Amino acid sequence: MEILVATNGYKGTLPAIEYSAWLGAILKLPVTLMGVSEKINPAQIDDPLEEIFGQAVEIFARSGAEYRLEIQNGAAENLIARKAAQGEYITVLGSLGRPQIRHMLQGRSIHQMIEQI
Repeated sequence: MEILVATNGYKGTLPAIEYSAWLGAILKLPVTLMGVSEKINPAQIDDPLEEIFGQAVEIFARSGAEYRLEIQNGAAENLIARKAAQGEYITVLGSLGRPQIRHMLQGRSIHQMIEQI
């Protein structure tokens, strides 16, 4: 069993990362932080994702949780659900900071992910 948490670089995902680090330390489970780059060019990793990863490493170090970092390219909703289905994960979800217009047109992404996970 492992803990999965994802970020697309939105600062609002930090509480989920902090919670996953705490949970991993308490349960003695490794944490996978999946960074999702939704850019068209897969070679381009944006600065917000790098910044969140830097903060996450500090959070994991303070908590004592075992962790690993990975980066995936594509739509966060699909990648998170696919990764969660590939193993035995406790999946921690946080806000991805989607614009309000997207919520109105497509619905909230959290509902889609919960249905798929």
